[in-house]
Amino acid sequence: MKQELYHWLYQMDLHRERFSDDDALKSAMLNTIKFYEMVHNNGAHLVGPINLHELLIDPENGSFEVKAGGNRDALMQDVDSVKFMPPEILNMKSRWSMDADKFVLAELLFVLRYCKHPYDGRRVLEQPITDVNMARQLYSNCRFVFDPEDSENGLDYYADPEPMDTWRHDENSQLKDAFVQVFTQGFTDISVRFSDNAWKQLIQ
Repeated sequence: MKQELYHWLYQMDLHRERFSDDDALKSAMLNTIKFYEMVHNNGAHLVGPINLHELLIDPENGSFEVKAGGNRDALMQDVDSVKFMPPEILNMKSRWSMDADKFVLAELLFVLRYCKHPYDGRRVLEQPITDVNMARQLYSNCRFVFDPEDSENGLDYYADPEPMDTWRHDENSQLKDAFVQVFTQGFTDISVRFSDNAWKQLIQ
C-alpha cells in the first residue's frame, strides 16, 4: 500500500511496514534514482527542496512517486524539509544546484535502505529543535551517524537497533563506502558526490 515517506520513516519500528523482500527495496531505490534522472535529463531542471509528505512509496513492490504540487519557498521554512537540504544551502553559501540534488538523492537512498536519516544521531537528537533556524544550525554542522572517524553523532543500539543491524549486515560494501564518502567528505566537498547513474550502478 502506498504511503507517505514521512510517515514510513518516522513511525515506530514495530509499526513500520518492511519492504517485502530485497527486490522491493532495490526497486524503491532505483525508482527514486529514476525520478531524479527524469528531471535532470529534462534540460537544466533541478528537483530542488523536497517534502517527504509528497513522496509516496509502496514497500510491497518498491514503487516510488511524487505527488503534484508543493511550495518550494515554504519548504525552506519547514523543519523536516530542512533536514533534507545540503549544508551549502543551509549555510546560504550557494543557490540550489545539481550538486545539491546529488546530496539529497543520497539522503533519500540512505533513508530507504536503513530507515534512518544519515545525520539523526545522538548528538543531534538530544537537542530539541524548536524552529527552522535551530534546524539549519544543527544540520549544517553535524557528523554522519556511521562516520568511521568520529562517533560523536553515532547511534545507540537501545534506541536504533534496526539501522545499526542493517548497516552491520549489509553486504554491499561499495554502496556503504559511497554513503560514507558522500556524508563525510562530501558534506563540504561537492566534487565527491555521486551522480544519478553512479548510484544506479552501485545498487543494480
